[in-house]
Amino acid sequence: VIVLALRKQMASDVEALFALAFTCIVQLVQIAVGAASMWFVISNVRSVRLLDAWLFYLASILCFGGVYCVAAAVIGTDEAFAFDAGIVGTDVAANSWLYFYSISTQTIVGYGDISPLHFFTMSVTCLQILVALFFHVFIISQTLSQQQRHRVEAPAKRRALTWRQRIARVPCFKRVRQKGRQYLLAVTLCVQVGNYIILYAFEQKAFSLTDVRLDLLLPSVLLQAFQIFFVMSTSLKLAREKSTDLTLGFLVQSYLSVTLAFAGLYVVIFLLQPGDTPFFVKCGKHDKACQHVSADDDFWLVIYRYVYFSLGTMTTTGYGDIVPRTWYARAAVAVEMLVSVFYSTVIVGLGLRSLSKYEASTEGPGNQVEISSREYGTAVAERAPLAATLDRRSRGRGLVRGHRDG
Repeated sequence: VIVLALRKQMASDVEALFALAFTCIVQLVQIAVGAASMWFVISNVRSVRLLDAWLFYLASILCFGGVYCVAAAVIGTDEAFAFDAGIVGTDVAANSWLYFYSISTQTIVGYGDISPLHFFTMSVTCLQILVALFFHVFIISQTLSQQQRHRVEAPAKRRALTWRQRIARVPCFKRVRQKGRQYLLAVTLCVQVGNYIILYAFEQKAFSLTDVRLDLLLPSVLLQAFQIFFVMSTSLKLAREKSTDLTLGFLVQSYLSVTLAFAGLYVVIFLLQPGDTPFFVKCGKHDKACQHVSADDDFWLVIYRYVYFSLGTMTTTGYGDIVPRTWYARAAVAVEMLVSVFYSTVIVGLGLRSLSKYEASTEGPGNQVEISSREYGTAVAERAPLAATLDRRSRGRGLVRGHRDG
């Protein structure tokens, strides 16, 4: 991107052509390395870690984005891509529009705000769609299966409780944590409604696009980011540890809670820029500059619109009727697109596997219940009777079978 930007500042055509050739060579080398890495992942999928698979997933997004930038420089931006009315007139390469297009293609969201026109860009887009499908269906799922199958549990003596675990096991905190997990969606709704009430009470001038108080918007941004991180980390932890608190209802509540948190983040982003709206809405009223007129919009209608947009992004539906225009709006939407893939492939995948294994163990011969070595180690570290831990898991369902490591 830097070389392509400097190419416009060069005085002679020879220097500009040399810079463009250098960029093309870099992209070709990247594609070759990516193809070799893809072959390595396919042939050694059993030894690939989940982190490696995700790093390769992100690297492929950057590689395809670089190819799109080079194609726009060589072929011409207007000849290579078609842009929606909401983003016409922006510097596509400098504002990373094509990298946003690469993310929306890789995550199979496809808003439709950018579409390929040239034969080359259409071919590269088709290739990226196939690569994304291969990642979602084969690589990430196989990596999860191998990680679950060959996961090595640490010895029980290393399962000493940390200070955070000791605090979490205090009866009052433990009860609050259990109720919070049980009613996660209700807690998220209360937090979001409280945030909106505060914004409505102190930010009534924000919707007239004349005044914005950053001292209120910044804590709201931090609140939404913390809520997204907390829900995702808790869900991933429960799914990996095969906790008894993990249920199908918790997975659904976790998914919807993250969706609502991103919707709240979009509302705050909407209020950050008073002179220009960060999102272009096709279905609303428009002014001559193709920008959505939001001065006369109702407060709750704006909130509901971004809940609708967040749900469409999280489910990879991507209608394309709402398009992010500013760089920070595109960054937030790009994060949600990646989070949606992570949720559907990793958290939901691990959670459903854990639930199916737990149901199989409880519905087996003699209604036996299997206890993991993590819980066995925790019981040893707490010097608690193992029978109490087993009885808590069995819940009166018959005989109890300990883990083979125990």
